[in-house]
Amino acid sequence: MEGTKTTSLATFSAQRGNSRLFSPYRTLGIVADGPFHLLPNQNSSNAMVCASIGERFHLLQCDKLQPVLVSHAVPGCKKEGGVTAEPGPQKIFHLISDNSLSISVVAHGSQRLNRATRVSLYQRTQPTVTLENLCQSSAQSKQTAGNESSTEDDGKEENRNAEWSIVDLLHLGKIKMAMTGEKQGKKENAALIAVILSKGKPFDDRLDGVPVVGGDHDDSDDESESSSGDDGDEDDNSVADTDERTNIDDHTCRGQVVLLLASRTTLTVHKRMTFGNFTSFCPRVAIHPPTYVNKVILGGSCSKTSRDALVLLNVRTGKMIHVFKCLDKYCPDIKSEITSLEASPAIDTIAVGNSKGSVHLVNTRYDKLLFSLRHQSKSGTKKPVRITSMSFRTDGSALKYGIAPLAVGRSDGTITIWDLSPPSDEDDDFRDDDKIIMGRTLLCEMERVHYPGGVNKLQYLPQEPLLVSTGSHSNAILMHIFDNPDHSGRILRQRLGHTAPPKCIRYLHPGAGTGGGVLANMADGTDAHACQILSTGSTDRTLRKFSTVRSVLDKEFSQGKGLEKRAKDLGMTSKADLLLPPVIALATSEVRTRDWGDLVTIHRNHAFAYVWSSKNGSQSGPTLRQDDWNVSAMKKQPPTSDHATSVAISTCGNFALVGTKGGVIYKYNVQSGMTRGTYPLNKDDKRKGEKGSNPGDIRRTFKELEKSMKLSNRPSNAEKGEKDRVERAKRENLRNSKLRIASHAGHAVTGIAVDSVNRTVISVGYDAKLILWNFSTHTPHKKSPSKLPAPATKLCHVKDSDLAAIALDDYSTVLFDCSALTIVRRFGVGTASPRHTGPISDIGFSPDGRTLYTSSLDGTIRVWDVPTNSCVDWLGFSSSPTSLTVSPTGEYLATTHTGKLGISLWSDRSFYQTVHVDGTTLPLTPAKMDDPAPIAELVGTEESSSDDLNNVMGCVGARRTQMTLVEEEYSKGP
Repeated sequence: MEGTKTTSLATFSAQRGNSRLFSPYRTLGIVADGPFHLLPNQNSSNAMVCASIGERFHLLQCDKLQPVLVSHAVPGCKKEGGVTAEPGPQKIFHLISDNSLSISVVAHGSQRLNRATRVSLYQRTQPTVTLENLCQSSAQSKQTAGNESSTEDDGKEENRNAEWSIVDLLHLGKIKMAMTGEKQGKKENAALIAVILSKGKPFDDRLDGVPVVGGDHDDSDDESESSSGDDGDEDDNSVADTDERTNIDDHTCRGQVVLLLASRTTLTVHKRMTFGNFTSFCPRVAIHPPTYVNKVILGGSCSKTSRDALVLLNVRTGKMIHVFKCLDKYCPDIKSEITSLEASPAIDTIAVGNSKGSVHLVNTRYDKLLFSLRHQSKSGTKKPVRITSMSFRTDGSALKYGIAPLAVGRSDGTITIWDLSPPSDEDDDFRDDDKIIMGRTLLCEMERVHYPGGVNKLQYLPQEPLLVSTGSHSNAILMHIFDNPDHSGRILRQRLGHTAPPKCIRYLHPGAGTGGGVLANMADGTDAHACQILSTGSTDRTLRKFSTVRSVLDKEFSQGKGLEKRAKDLGMTSKADLLLPPVIALATSEVRTRDWGDLVTIHRNHAFAYVWSSKNGSQSGPTLRQDDWNVSAMKKQPPTSDHATSVAISTCGNFALVGTKGGVIYKYNVQSGMTRGTYPLNKDDKRKGEKGSNPGDIRRTFKELEKSMKLSNRPSNAEKGEKDRVERAKRENLRNSKLRIASHAGHAVTGIAVDSVNRTVISVGYDAKLILWNFSTHTPHKKSPSKLPAPATKLCHVKDSDLAAIALDDYSTVLFDCSALTIVRRFGVGTASPRHTGPISDIGFSPDGRTLYTSSLDGTIRVWDVPTNSCVDWLGFSSSPTSLTVSPTGEYLATTHTGKLGISLWSDRSFYQTVHVDGTTLPLTPAKMDDPAPIAELVGTEESSSDDLNNVMGCVGARRTQMTLVEEEYSKGP
């Protein structure tokens, strides 16, 4: 066996980063971002799907698509001396699981380089062995292990090895393997894994349709051809690679096959094979057809001709048995490569998909092309679609209806279902054997199922009309069932997440510290709504709800019925073009949840506000707009100064206040959507309680009668009337000047809040003003405005204490007492005190209002103790936090980060253990926090519906136990 550098888990173990108060708990919203491996079962509900999620993988039970097991992170690559060879996060590109051995083999590499270079063995969730130099040759491995080269030589070596990557993993079955150690002399079962290596970049579609002039068709290929039935059962020693041969192949051959033996504790290289007679072959995918003992079929392209190439390899002898020529007749002048292979239920027949959208059915026994299927993109672009995955359906219902379905996954996210049954004699389209045979039935086409990124993998469950599929960047795993009379599919189960990083999160009904807390059971966590987080703000234009207890309760808020059909009728690429713009702020109120909408959102570069219902999970309320604003996009739109920038809901839940870029605050009725005035008042808007004469007032009538009944009309009376008019004009000018000062005219309103009794409205703007308004009369407070040290960017109000935290443009935060009308605290000001060095992205209070959290684009979150005006904790992250929210119980801090799809949940350790915080000792450096991992959920709890969420709260009592286990796990390392 070939000697390979092996790194155990202990090499990669590292202490997980915790701060004074917080430790990683879990990640929400990460579903799948790559391939999966299906673990079938006689009962489809007990089948498992092993799907990759970044640097980890998790097992999902098919009955609920609920995670029941989550692995540790894959080990990073380290050189001699502990220097990281490939920095940045790791990603799993290929994986294989063996249920009988309880092992998984994954191919992973740097996410930045987007290629797999190492293979790791997992025993259940724990990585045990990692092969680091699998993509190196034998000579390079020896040179790397025996010599210490300079930094420049290392860089050259990395450039040479960078061309090699792992493109596929293939499970070839089990063999007996000799054991070592105490059980030496005995044998154990081991999985035989084929690792497909390829040198060079994948095929480039930009070179589409360019014929090869003077291309070498590799005459040596003919010499390697032989009968596909030749077993070639030669002795293994006859193909053992010598160092001399390996050196020659490294410079000429562009593909290799490495056989690995994976037991429960070891992962060793068994054999390395090259394509000596077909050196220009670049493999991309491989399959092990049924009944083909010791043989695999590899597909890819020829580097000289840039056309499809298909070979048959004997993995026991290392001999290339046959090079298929049947595909040379199909479009010989178009460049392409084979991207997908799938064995059909029929013996000696496989499906071959390429990068130009063609699927060929090939008889491997006679090297014959049976027929071909073409796929074209409907987006209007000339770029061809890429076939990414295929699967044959084998259930009895398909045989009953006389159909042979083939599911084809494409790079545009569409899944196409073909019926491969031969056409009838009346519609026979068969031609001569030398020509391509067309004519198969298209059953259905599910457009843009996985968008963006396209379909990564799809597979039918054995003997079931169920199709499981994942996308490359769709962050979704779907299960379709085909039970319709027209053989079309519908979604049976699904798990979805954001396809772009979210930028705004809030707990559905927050605690008193963030403006909620009206219901008593929201504070102690006995209401299931306290475990739900609203997530939005991403470029995918969706509003989602994630449960911190059960992933089956995650859902996307509906923005209307029939959007898919409407988008198709309008000729749009997807329904995303009909969705609302990205959300920039939202406000909730649980008081009127059962009566009407309890959620109001505002959107980027948009003047309207929209009402949603968390109970119905949809946009069910009116559109909040002024009467003179046009709804139709074909008509004149509201001016830019009316675009919404901030939003708040009154404590009673009846009114919504929307701040704009022009400084005006609009007031709406949430139930009807009707306007209820502005802050400040318009000239034409007369409110009750406004000072001045009322034409219908009886006192005014008596006063006018007295003036008309006066007998004397002396000049003194005329002078007095003139003096009164002058005084009234002066008072009006004084009032108007005060209104001009007490307004945000010309500046954006960046924050709005309403006090606990609907008496006062607090607003801050980019003009560095804080203004208190009378909620009913819409007039400013007599002592308003209050001048702030810098322009305001964020506002968070505590209703119990009437304190408002205001984030400023100078990266500091002030605490304003709305009762005393003065600034009582200022956090992060000056150079000596702890402060942020970047813009503050979000702020939030703990439920008791004694702790303030500020997140900044400098990549940190600071925790401030309000009574002592000190920083008690400082959290540092690998990517900048964009939003934060605190749970109603105060146990968790949820954050979103730049470039990350998931929501990170951090647990406050002071809730379940003693944490000593010395206010006199300030943190000098931020604690480097590691990203929390997804966790497996408890199995056996009855699934709850959205109408009865409280049934799941039996699991809430176990959350602290889970946190303690997670804390122990992080303290031990990955």
